[in-house]
Amino acid sequence: MNYWIFNVASYSSDVESYTARQIYERRMQDKFWGLGTRTPNRRNVRKGDQVVFYIARPPEHVFAGTARLGSNSFDLNPKDQASLSHGSAFFRPEHGVWLEAIETWEQPCPMASMASSLKFIKDPSQWWIYLQGGIRQIEESDYEAIVSGVSAREPIRGKLYANSDAIDDIGTGTPERIKGTVYTYDRDAKIRMAVMRRAKGKCEFCGELGFKRSDGTRYLECHHIIALAKDGTDRMTNVIALCPNHHREAHFGKQSVKLEREMIQKVMVIEGKIKPVS
Repeated sequence: MNYWIFNVASYSSDVESYTARQIYERRMQDKFWGLGTRTPNRRNVRKGDQVVFYIARPPEHVFAGTARLGSNSFDLNPKDQASLSHGSAFFRPEHGVWLEAIETWEQPCPMASMASSLKFIKDPSQWWIYLQGGIRQIEESDYEAIVSGVSAREPIRGKLYANSDAIDDIGTGTPERIKGTVYTYDRDAKIRMAVMRRAKGKCEFCGELGFKRSDGTRYLECHHIIALAKDGTDRMTNVIALCPNHHREAHFGKQSVKLEREMIQKVMVIEGKIKPVS
């Protein structure tokens, strides 16, 4: 197994522009990472390798999350290129890898706080020169240091407030980090893309248009009606595109059981499995 840093930077042209964060979030939704023909190490990445993502442009210089590679690097056919481009020339990839077990951290790890802790950075005062290019291979110890937030060489602790005891502020400035194991289900990115195409920008439950993103596309969220953890299938007949409000209600609402039944019926009608109730 190999360990990699995948770098993402902002993009701007005369016709479109994206922040590094927008690019990262789009590709996490796709469960796919595009690779250019000239990307260093493109041919060396392998299925099962572990990746940490680095957002490389202001206002962020942070490690944002991790994933496992679900494939070797491969050449995309025209159909997959079109599906993954989202109507944008920038997002139209020639090569790429599928992603699995994606985790995006609620609290990203700032690069500046890690620079002196990582073995591949020889001069922490100029750490940015070691993160040039689209992909960088690192040692397992550096990968673990980034993921855990603990130095690969020695523990480093900093205080956010030097006089924190002088203010009436509950909590702690140095919360304990607890390492645990999280199991996730490998959702098929092709199902997600097909459901989004089927929805055409509208919530498939209430019919409202999703809000417009910065790239002009409509925002919706895919929801497994019967959860995978409850033996639900990862098929078109069990996945529905929802507005954020109905997605949250399906998970946490008082009427979640009733919504589940109604959503199953709606999707079965959409998929032509049953006739609509008149």
